[in-house]
Amino acid sequence: PHPHAHGAADAAPPPRARLEDEHGSASVYRVRALEKAIAGFAQRETEAVVNPTVGSSFVSIDEAYEFYNIYSWESGFGVRYGSSSMDSHGTKCIQQFVCACEGKPSKDSDSFRRCECKASILLLRSRDDGWRVCEHQVGHNHPLSKMCAQRSSWQSHSSIDKNTRGLIRQLRENNVPHIDDNDAKNPLSDDIQKTEETFARIKAKDPTFGYTGLQLDSNWRVRPLLWTSGQSLQYQYFSDVIIFDTTYRSDKYGTPFGLFVGVDNNFETILLGGVLMINEKTEGYKWVLSQFFQLMGREHPTTILTDRCEAIEEAVLEVLPSTTHRWFKWNVLRRAKDYLGFHYTKTSSFRVGLHKILNDTLTADEFERAWEMLLEEHGLENHPFLKEIYEVRHKWVKAYFSDTFCATLTSTHKSESAKHFLKQHHVPRDCSMELFALQYEKLRSEKQPDYGFQEQRTTMVSLKISGN
Repeated sequence: PHPHAHGAADAAPPPRARLEDEHGSASVYRVRALEKAIAGFAQRETEAVVNPTVGSSFVSIDEAYEFYNIYSWESGFGVRYGSSSMDSHGTKCIQQFVCACEGKPSKDSDSFRRCECKASILLLRSRDDGWRVCEHQVGHNHPLSKMCAQRSSWQSHSSIDKNTRGLIRQLRENNVPHIDDNDAKNPLSDDIQKTEETFARIKAKDPTFGYTGLQLDSNWRVRPLLWTSGQSLQYQYFSDVIIFDTTYRSDKYGTPFGLFVGVDNNFETILLGGVLMINEKTEGYKWVLSQFFQLMGREHPTTILTDRCEAIEEAVLEVLPSTTHRWFKWNVLRRAKDYLGFHYTKTSSFRVGLHKILNDTLTADEFERAWEMLLEEHGLENHPFLKEIYEVRHKWVKAYFSDTFCATLTSTHKSESAKHFLKQHHVPRDCSMELFALQYEKLRSEKQPDYGFQEQRTTMVSLKISGN
Protein backbone atom coordinates (compact mmCIF):
# COMPACT_ATOMS: atom_id res chain seq x y z
CA PRO A 1 0.00 0.00 0.00
CA HIS A 2 0.98 3.62 -0.49
CA PRO A 3 2.75 5.21 2.53
CA HIS A 4 -0.02 7.80 2.75
CA ALA A 5 -2.77 5.21 2.79
CA HIS A 6 -3.03 4.86 6.56
CA GLY A 7 -6.01 6.87 7.79
CA ALA A 8 -6.74 8.26 4.35
CA ALA A 9 -10.40 7.35 4.42
CA ASP A 10 -10.80 8.89 7.90
CA ALA A 11 -9.51 12.30 6.91
CA ALA A 12 -12.28 14.84 7.39
CA PRO A 13 -12.20 17.25 4.45
CA PRO A 14 -13.71 20.73 4.40
CA PRO A 15 -17.15 20.71 2.78
CA ARG A 16 -17.00 20.90 -1.01
CA ALA A 17 -19.45 22.88 -3.09
CA ARG A 18 -21.30 20.41 -5.29
CA LEU A 19 -23.31 22.01 -8.04
CA GLU A 20 -26.01 20.23 -9.96
CA ASP A 21 -27.42 21.18 -13.33
CA GLU A 22 -31.11 21.07 -14.20
CA HIS A 23 -30.78 17.34 -14.89
CA GLY A 24 -29.41 16.62 -11.43
CA SER A 25 -25.91 15.87 -12.71
CA ALA A 26 -22.93 16.88 -10.60
CA SER A 27 -20.74 17.13 -13.72
CA VAL A 28 -21.25 20.90 -13.67
CA TYR A 29 -18.64 20.96 -10.90
CA ARG A 30 -16.01 20.18 -13.52
CA VAL A 31 -16.58 23.60 -15.05
CA ARG A 32 -16.90 25.18 -11.62
CA ALA A 33 -13.44 24.06 -10.51
CA LEU A 34 -11.94 25.68 -13.59
CA GLU A 35 -14.11 28.78 -13.14
CA LYS A 36 -12.84 29.25 -9.59
CA ALA A 37 -9.24 29.05 -10.78
CA ILE A 38 -9.92 31.56 -13.57
CA ALA A 39 -11.66 33.96 -11.20
CA GLY A 40 -8.77 33.75 -8.72
CA PHE A 41 -6.26 34.60 -11.43
CA ALA A 42 -8.39 37.45 -12.78
CA GLN A 43 -8.44 38.92 -9.26
CA ARG A 44 -4.64 38.43 -9.00
CA GLU A 45 -4.94 35.87 -6.20
CA THR A 46 -2.75 33.29 -7.93
CA GLU A 47 0.43 33.42 -10.02
CA ALA A 48 -0.82 30.77 -12.45
CA VAL A 49 -4.27 30.50 -13.99
CA VAL A 50 -4.66 26.85 -12.94
CA ASN A 51 -2.78 25.51 -9.90
CA PRO A 52 -3.84 22.39 -7.97
CA THR A 53 -2.78 23.41 -4.46
CA VAL A 54 -2.98 21.19 -1.39
CA GLY A 55 -6.62 21.15 -0.32
CA SER A 56 -8.06 21.57 -3.82
CA SER A 57 -11.12 19.32 -4.11
CA PHE A 58 -12.86 17.62 -7.01
CA VAL A 59 -15.98 15.58 -7.58
CA SER A 60 -14.22 12.85 -9.56
CA ILE A 61 -10.84 11.49 -10.57
CA ASP A 62 -11.58 12.54 -14.15
CA GLU A 63 -12.07 16.14 -13.07
CA ALA A 64 -8.86 16.10 -11.02
CA TYR A 65 -6.91 14.69 -13.97
CA GLU A 66 -8.35 17.31 -16.31
CA PHE A 67 -7.40 20.09 -13.90
CA TYR A 68 -3.83 18.81 -13.40
CA ASN A 69 -3.47 18.30 -17.15
CA ILE A 70 -4.45 21.93 -17.86
CA TYR A 71 -1.96 23.00 -15.19
CA SER A 72 0.76 20.93 -16.89
CA TRP A 73 -0.05 22.46 -20.28
CA GLU A 74 0.23 25.93 -18.80
CA SER A 75 3.51 25.02 -17.05
CA GLY A 76 5.21 23.08 -19.87
CA PHE A 77 5.12 19.36 -19.10
CA GLY A 78 2.87 16.35 -19.70
CA VAL A 79 1.07 14.12 -17.21
CA ARG A 80 -0.19 10.57 -16.84
CA TYR A 81 -1.79 8.35 -14.22
CA GLY A 82 0.57 7.07 -11.53
CA SER A 83 0.12 4.55 -8.75
CA SER A 84 -3.10 4.02 -6.81
CA SER A 85 -4.27 2.13 -3.71
CA MET A 86 -7.46 0.37 -2.65
CA ASP A 87 -9.07 0.23 0.78
CA SER A 88 -10.20 -2.95 2.54
CA HIS A 89 -13.48 -2.89 0.59
CA GLY A 90 -11.73 -2.84 -2.77
CA THR A 91 -12.56 0.84 -3.41
CA LYS A 92 -9.87 3.14 -4.75
CA CYS A 93 -8.86 5.58 -2.00
CA ILE A 94 -5.56 7.01 -3.29
CA GLN A 95 -4.58 8.18 -6.77
CA GLN A 96 -1.36 9.75 -7.96
CA PHE A 97 -0.83 11.77 -11.15
CA VAL A 98 2.78 12.10 -12.26
CA CYS A 99 4.87 14.03 -14.75
CA ALA A 100 5.18 12.19 -18.06
CA CYS A 101 8.95 12.06 -17.40
CA GLU A 102 8.48 9.99 -14.21
CA GLY A 103 10.11 6.56 -14.17
CA LYS A 104 13.22 5.11 -15.77
CA PRO A 105 13.80 5.24 -19.53
CA SER A 106 13.49 2.06 -21.55
CA LYS A 107 13.59 0.98 -25.17
CA ASP A 108 9.85 1.60 -25.56
CA SER A 109 9.11 4.50 -27.87
CA ASP A 110 6.62 5.99 -25.41
CA SER A 111 9.13 6.21 -22.55
CA PHE A 112 12.11 7.88 -24.19
CA ARG A 113 11.50 11.07 -22.20
CA ARG A 114 11.46 9.39 -18.79
CA CYS A 115 14.16 10.62 -16.44
CA GLU A 116 12.81 9.77 -12.97
CA CYS A 117 11.12 13.17 -12.52
CA LYS A 118 9.38 13.41 -9.13
CA ALA A 119 6.79 16.10 -9.96
CA SER A 120 3.32 14.82 -9.07
CA ILE A 121 0.13 15.30 -7.10
CA LEU A 122 -1.42 12.84 -4.66
CA LEU A 123 -5.18 12.70 -4.11
CA LEU A 124 -7.13 11.07 -1.28
CA ARG A 125 -10.77 10.05 -1.42
CA SER A 126 -12.86 12.12 1.00
CA ARG A 127 -15.85 11.04 3.06
CA ASP A 128 -18.34 12.37 0.53
CA ASP A 129 -16.67 10.29 -2.23
CA GLY A 130 -14.91 13.28 -3.70
CA TRP A 131 -11.15 13.72 -4.06
CA ARG A 132 -8.75 16.27 -2.61
CA VAL A 133 -5.09 17.08 -3.14
CA CYS A 134 -2.99 16.14 -0.11
CA GLU A 135 0.46 16.51 -1.67
CA HIS A 136 1.88 18.49 -4.60
CA GLN A 137 5.48 17.99 -5.73
CA VAL A 138 6.35 20.83 -8.12
CA GLY A 139 10.07 20.33 -8.87
CA HIS A 140 11.15 18.92 -12.26
CA ASN A 141 14.59 17.49 -13.11
CA HIS A 142 14.30 18.25 -16.82
CA PRO A 143 13.74 21.34 -19.01
CA LEU A 144 10.11 22.36 -19.43
CA SER A 145 8.63 22.85 -22.88
CA LYS A 146 7.12 26.10 -24.09
CA MET A 147 4.25 27.13 -21.83
CA CYS A 148 0.79 27.22 -23.46
CA ALA A 149 2.30 25.89 -26.68
CA GLN A 150 0.20 26.21 -29.82
CA ARG A 151 1.04 22.63 -30.82
CA SER A 152 0.66 19.77 -28.37
CA SER A 153 4.18 18.60 -27.46
CA TRP A 154 2.81 16.18 -24.87
CA GLN A 155 0.25 13.46 -25.52
CA SER A 156 -1.92 14.37 -22.52
CA HIS A 157 -2.52 17.89 -23.86
CA SER A 158 -4.43 16.70 -26.93
CA SER A 159 -7.57 16.32 -24.79
CA ILE A 160 -7.70 19.99 -23.72
CA ASP A 161 -10.41 21.81 -25.68
CA LYS A 162 -9.57 24.90 -27.72
CA ASN A 163 -11.84 27.26 -25.76
CA THR A 164 -9.99 26.51 -22.53
CA ARG A 165 -6.62 26.93 -24.24
CA GLY A 166 -7.67 30.26 -25.76
CA LEU A 167 -8.99 31.62 -22.48
CA ILE A 168 -5.84 30.78 -20.52
CA ARG A 169 -3.59 32.27 -23.21
CA GLN A 170 -5.66 35.45 -23.22
CA LEU A 171 -5.55 35.79 -19.44
CA ARG A 172 -1.78 35.31 -19.36
CA GLU A 173 -1.24 37.78 -22.20
CA ASN A 174 -3.25 40.43 -20.39
CA ASN A 175 -1.79 39.72 -16.96
CA VAL A 176 -0.77 42.69 -14.82
CA PRO A 177 1.48 42.53 -11.75
CA HIS A 178 -0.05 41.45 -8.45
CA ILE A 179 -1.01 44.50 -6.39
CA ASP A 180 0.10 44.97 -2.81
CA ASP A 181 -2.56 44.73 -0.11
CA ASN A 182 -1.94 48.36 0.84
CA ASP A 183 -2.84 49.37 -2.70
CA ALA A 184 -6.03 47.34 -2.69
CA LYS A 185 -8.13 49.07 -0.05
CA ASN A 186 -10.90 49.30 -2.58
CA PRO A 187 -10.92 46.23 -4.86
CA LEU A 188 -13.80 47.63 -6.91
CA SER A 189 -11.87 50.79 -7.73
CA ASP A 190 -8.91 48.65 -8.79
CA ASP A 191 -11.21 46.48 -10.90
CA ILE A 192 -12.57 49.57 -12.65
CA GLN A 193 -9.07 50.79 -13.51
CA LYS A 194 -8.14 47.41 -15.00
CA THR A 195 -11.37 47.28 -16.98
CA GLU A 196 -10.74 50.76 -18.40
CA GLU A 197 -7.27 49.63 -19.47
CA THR A 198 -8.79 46.55 -21.13
CA PHE A 199 -11.35 48.68 -22.97
CA ALA A 200 -8.62 51.06 -24.10
CA ARG A 201 -6.66 48.14 -25.61
CA ILE A 202 -9.79 46.86 -27.36
CA LYS A 203 -10.58 50.32 -28.77
CA ALA A 204 -7.01 50.69 -30.02
CA LYS A 205 -7.56 47.55 -32.12
CA ASP A 206 -11.15 48.41 -33.06
CA PRO A 207 -11.96 52.15 -33.31
CA THR A 208 -15.67 51.31 -33.65
CA PHE A 209 -15.71 49.92 -30.10
CA GLY A 210 -17.42 52.32 -27.69
CA TYR A 211 -18.14 52.40 -23.97
CA THR A 212 -19.47 54.67 -21.26
CA GLY A 213 -17.08 56.08 -18.68
CA LEU A 214 -16.58 54.03 -15.54
CA GLN A 215 -17.45 55.79 -12.30
CA LEU A 216 -18.32 55.02 -8.69
CA ASP A 217 -21.36 56.49 -6.98
CA SER A 218 -21.38 57.78 -3.39
CA ASN A 219 -21.89 54.25 -2.05
CA TRP A 220 -18.85 52.86 -3.93
CA ARG A 221 -21.12 51.04 -6.35
CA VAL A 222 -20.10 51.09 -9.98
CA ARG A 223 -22.50 52.91 -12.28
CA PRO A 224 -23.96 50.93 -15.19
CA LEU A 225 -21.13 49.94 -17.49
CA LEU A 226 -22.23 49.86 -21.13
CA TRP A 227 -20.22 49.08 -24.23
CA THR A 228 -20.85 48.38 -27.91
CA SER A 229 -18.79 46.45 -30.44
CA GLY A 230 -17.99 47.11 -34.08
CA GLN A 231 -20.78 44.72 -35.03
CA SER A 232 -23.23 47.32 -33.71
CA LEU A 233 -22.75 49.10 -37.05
CA GLN A 234 -24.98 46.36 -38.49
CA TYR A 235 -27.84 47.50 -36.25
CA GLN A 236 -29.21 49.84 -38.93
CA TYR A 237 -29.75 46.81 -41.19
CA PHE A 238 -31.00 44.34 -38.56
CA SER A 239 -32.90 46.45 -36.03
CA ASP A 240 -36.29 44.73 -36.33
CA VAL A 241 -35.87 42.62 -33.21
CA ILE A 242 -33.43 42.99 -30.31
CA ILE A 243 -32.75 40.72 -27.34
CA PHE A 244 -31.85 42.38 -24.04
CA ASP A 245 -30.85 39.40 -21.89
CA THR A 246 -30.06 40.05 -18.22
CA THR A 247 -30.48 36.50 -16.93
CA TYR A 248 -26.78 35.92 -16.18
CA ARG A 249 -26.06 37.31 -12.73
CA SER A 250 -22.72 38.42 -11.26
CA ASP A 251 -22.19 36.92 -7.81
CA LYS A 252 -19.33 39.32 -7.17
CA TYR A 253 -21.39 42.48 -7.64
CA GLY A 254 -24.86 41.05 -7.00
CA THR A 255 -26.19 42.45 -10.28
CA PRO A 256 -26.85 41.15 -13.82
CA PHE A 257 -24.42 40.94 -16.70
CA GLY A 258 -26.46 41.64 -19.82
CA LEU A 259 -26.05 41.32 -23.57
CA PHE A 260 -27.75 43.16 -26.42
CA VAL A 261 -28.17 40.70 -29.29
CA GLY A 262 -29.58 41.19 -32.79
CA VAL A 263 -30.40 38.84 -35.66
CA ASP A 264 -29.11 39.06 -39.23
CA ASN A 265 -30.87 37.96 -42.41
CA ASN A 266 -29.58 34.40 -41.88
CA PHE A 267 -31.16 34.28 -38.41
CA GLU A 268 -27.67 34.26 -36.87
CA THR A 269 -27.11 36.20 -33.66
CA ILE A 270 -25.10 39.43 -33.73
CA LEU A 271 -23.51 40.69 -30.51
CA LEU A 272 -24.28 44.39 -30.33
CA GLY A 273 -23.25 45.34 -26.82
CA GLY A 274 -22.87 44.41 -23.18
CA VAL A 275 -23.75 45.91 -19.82
CA LEU A 276 -23.06 45.43 -16.13
CA MET A 277 -26.03 46.75 -14.13
CA ILE A 278 -25.58 48.36 -10.71
CA ASN A 279 -29.09 47.45 -9.62
CA GLU A 280 -32.36 46.17 -11.03
CA LYS A 281 -34.44 49.31 -10.58
CA THR A 282 -36.45 51.03 -13.28
CA GLU A 283 -34.17 54.08 -13.40
CA GLY A 284 -31.12 51.91 -14.08
CA TYR A 285 -32.80 50.07 -16.95
CA LYS A 286 -34.12 53.36 -18.39
CA TRP A 287 -30.58 54.75 -18.45
CA VAL A 288 -29.15 51.64 -20.12
CA LEU A 289 -31.86 51.45 -22.80
CA SER A 290 -31.69 55.16 -23.62
CA GLN A 291 -27.88 55.14 -23.79
CA PHE A 292 -27.73 51.99 -25.91
CA PHE A 293 -30.22 53.12 -28.53
CA GLN A 294 -28.61 56.56 -28.59
CA LEU A 295 -25.36 54.81 -29.52
CA MET A 296 -27.31 52.87 -32.16
CA GLY A 297 -28.39 56.10 -33.87
CA ARG A 298 -31.61 56.58 -31.88
CA GLU A 299 -33.53 54.12 -34.07
CA HIS A 300 -35.86 51.99 -31.95
CA PRO A 301 -36.45 48.29 -32.72
CA THR A 302 -39.80 46.90 -33.83
CA THR A 303 -39.67 44.26 -31.07
CA ILE A 304 -37.59 43.78 -27.95
CA LEU A 305 -37.36 40.46 -26.08
CA THR A 306 -36.40 40.45 -22.39
CA ASP A 307 -36.82 38.34 -19.29
CA ARG A 308 -39.94 38.85 -17.18
CA CYS A 309 -39.15 41.83 -14.95
CA GLU A 310 -41.40 44.65 -13.76
CA ALA A 311 -38.57 47.21 -13.76
CA ILE A 312 -37.64 46.36 -17.37
CA GLU A 313 -41.32 46.49 -18.33
CA GLU A 314 -41.65 50.05 -17.00
CA ALA A 315 -38.37 51.14 -18.60
CA VAL A 316 -39.36 49.80 -22.03
CA LEU A 317 -42.74 51.55 -21.85
CA GLU A 318 -41.06 54.89 -21.19
CA VAL A 319 -37.94 54.67 -23.37
CA LEU A 320 -39.35 52.60 -26.26
CA PRO A 321 -43.06 53.52 -26.37
CA SER A 322 -43.55 52.38 -29.98
CA THR A 323 -41.68 49.06 -29.55
CA THR A 324 -43.50 45.77 -28.97
CA HIS A 325 -42.24 44.14 -25.77
CA ARG A 326 -42.24 40.35 -25.40
CA TRP A 327 -40.83 37.92 -22.81
CA PHE A 328 -38.74 34.76 -23.17
CA LYS A 329 -40.96 31.70 -22.84
CA TRP A 330 -38.38 29.75 -20.83
CA ASN A 331 -38.08 32.60 -18.33
CA VAL A 332 -41.83 32.60 -17.65
CA LEU A 333 -41.80 28.82 -17.15
CA ARG A 334 -38.60 28.56 -15.09
CA ARG A 335 -40.61 28.42 -11.84
CA ALA A 336 -43.09 25.86 -13.15
CA LYS A 337 -41.39 22.88 -11.49
CA ASP A 338 -41.46 24.64 -8.09
CA TYR A 339 -45.18 25.37 -8.33
CA LEU A 340 -46.45 22.34 -10.24
CA GLY A 341 -44.33 19.59 -8.71
CA PHE A 342 -44.93 16.14 -10.23
CA HIS A 343 -47.16 17.67 -12.91
CA TYR A 344 -44.05 19.28 -14.47
CA THR A 345 -41.47 16.49 -14.48
CA LYS A 346 -39.62 15.72 -17.71
CA THR A 347 -41.85 12.79 -18.56
CA SER A 348 -45.18 14.08 -17.22
CA SER A 349 -48.03 14.13 -19.71
CA PHE A 350 -48.99 17.65 -18.59
CA ARG A 351 -45.56 19.08 -19.40
CA VAL A 352 -45.47 17.31 -22.77
CA GLY A 353 -48.95 18.60 -23.58
CA LEU A 354 -48.15 22.13 -22.43
CA HIS A 355 -45.09 22.49 -24.63
CA LYS A 356 -46.95 20.96 -27.56
CA ILE A 357 -49.66 23.62 -27.49
CA LEU A 358 -47.09 26.36 -26.86
CA ASN A 359 -45.04 25.31 -29.89
CA ASP A 360 -47.69 24.02 -32.29
CA THR A 361 -50.80 26.20 -31.97
CA LEU A 362 -50.96 28.84 -34.67
CA THR A 363 -53.70 31.19 -33.48
CA ALA A 364 -54.83 32.64 -30.18
CA ASP A 365 -58.19 30.84 -30.43
CA GLU A 366 -56.46 27.48 -30.96
CA PHE A 367 -54.21 28.10 -27.99
CA GLU A 368 -57.04 29.06 -25.65
CA ARG A 369 -59.11 26.00 -26.56
CA ALA A 370 -56.12 23.68 -26.16
CA TRP A 371 -55.13 25.35 -22.87
CA GLU A 372 -58.61 24.87 -21.42
CA MET A 373 -58.73 21.20 -22.46
CA LEU A 374 -55.26 20.51 -21.03
CA LEU A 375 -56.06 22.03 -17.63
CA GLU A 376 -59.38 20.18 -17.43
CA GLU A 377 -57.70 16.88 -18.30
CA HIS A 378 -55.28 17.25 -15.38
CA GLY A 379 -57.60 19.00 -12.92
CA LEU A 380 -55.50 22.17 -12.85
CA GLU A 381 -58.17 24.74 -13.81
CA ASN A 382 -57.75 26.66 -10.54
CA HIS A 383 -53.99 26.36 -10.09
CA PRO A 384 -52.72 29.86 -9.07
CA PHE A 385 -49.44 29.69 -11.02
CA LEU A 386 -51.17 28.65 -14.24
CA LYS A 387 -53.79 31.36 -13.74
CA GLU A 388 -51.04 33.93 -13.29
CA ILE A 389 -49.11 33.09 -16.45
CA TYR A 390 -52.32 32.73 -18.47
CA GLU A 391 -53.32 36.30 -17.62
CA VAL A 392 -50.12 37.57 -19.27
CA ARG A 393 -50.15 35.05 -22.14
CA HIS A 394 -49.99 37.77 -24.80
CA LYS A 395 -46.46 38.61 -23.56
CA TRP A 396 -44.90 35.17 -24.03
CA VAL A 397 -47.13 32.72 -25.97
CA LYS A 398 -46.13 32.43 -29.64
CA ALA A 399 -49.74 32.17 -30.84
CA TYR A 400 -50.22 35.85 -29.90
CA PHE A 401 -47.20 36.99 -31.93
CA SER A 402 -48.80 36.67 -35.38
CA ASP A 403 -48.58 40.43 -35.89
CA THR A 404 -45.13 40.72 -34.31
CA PHE A 405 -41.76 40.00 -35.95
CA CYS A 406 -39.65 38.01 -33.47
CA ALA A 407 -37.20 36.30 -35.88
CA THR A 408 -37.77 32.92 -34.17
CA LEU A 409 -36.15 34.29 -31.02
CA THR A 410 -38.82 33.13 -28.60
CA SER A 411 -37.24 29.67 -28.73
CA THR A 412 -34.98 28.61 -25.88
CA HIS A 413 -31.94 28.19 -28.15
CA LYS A 414 -31.96 31.79 -29.29
CA SER A 415 -33.28 33.56 -26.22
CA GLU A 416 -30.84 32.01 -23.75
CA SER A 417 -28.05 34.01 -25.40
CA ALA A 418 -26.32 35.52 -22.39
CA LYS A 419 -26.47 32.41 -20.25
CA HIS A 420 -25.35 30.15 -23.11
CA PHE A 421 -22.56 32.39 -24.44
CA LEU A 422 -21.06 33.26 -21.06
CA LYS A 423 -21.15 29.74 -19.64
CA GLN A 424 -19.73 28.33 -22.86
CA HIS A 425 -16.77 30.70 -22.68
CA HIS A 426 -16.03 30.03 -18.98
CA VAL A 427 -17.22 33.35 -17.55
CA PRO A 428 -17.80 32.49 -13.87
CA ARG A 429 -20.54 34.25 -11.96
CA ASP A 430 -17.98 35.60 -9.48
CA CYS A 431 -15.66 37.00 -12.15
CA SER A 432 -14.40 40.56 -12.28
CA MET A 433 -15.54 43.19 -14.78
CA GLU A 434 -12.15 42.87 -16.48
CA LEU A 435 -12.57 39.15 -17.12
CA PHE A 436 -16.11 39.72 -18.35
CA ALA A 437 -14.84 42.35 -20.79
CA LEU A 438 -12.02 40.11 -22.01
CA GLN A 439 -14.35 37.20 -22.63
CA TYR A 440 -16.93 39.42 -24.33
CA GLU A 441 -14.25 40.62 -26.75
CA LYS A 442 -13.11 37.03 -27.38
CA LEU A 443 -16.70 35.99 -28.05
CA ARG A 444 -17.28 38.97 -30.35
CA SER A 445 -14.18 38.21 -32.42
CA GLU A 446 -15.18 34.55 -32.73
CA LYS A 447 -18.68 35.44 -33.93
CA GLN A 448 -17.41 37.68 -36.75
CA PRO A 449 -16.03 34.85 -38.95
CA ASP A 450 -19.33 32.99 -38.55
CA TYR A 451 -21.19 36.03 -39.78
CA GLY A 452 -18.89 36.40 -42.78
CA PHE A 453 -19.39 32.77 -43.77
CA GLN A 454 -23.18 32.97 -43.52
CA GLU A 455 -23.24 36.22 -45.47
CA GLN A 456 -21.10 34.69 -48.22
CA ARG A 457 -23.34 31.61 -48.34
CA THR A 458 -26.44 33.78 -48.67
CA THR A 459 -24.81 35.75 -51.48
CA MET A 460 -23.90 32.55 -53.36
CA VAL A 461 -27.43 31.18 -53.02
CA SER A 462 -28.89 34.50 -54.21
CA LEU A 463 -26.60 34.51 -57.24
CA LYS A 464 -27.56 30.93 -58.10
CA ILE A 465 -31.28 31.68 -57.87
CA SER A 466 -31.02 34.86 -59.91
CA GLY A 467 -28.88 33.02 -62.46
CA ASN A 468 -31.63 30.45 -62.97
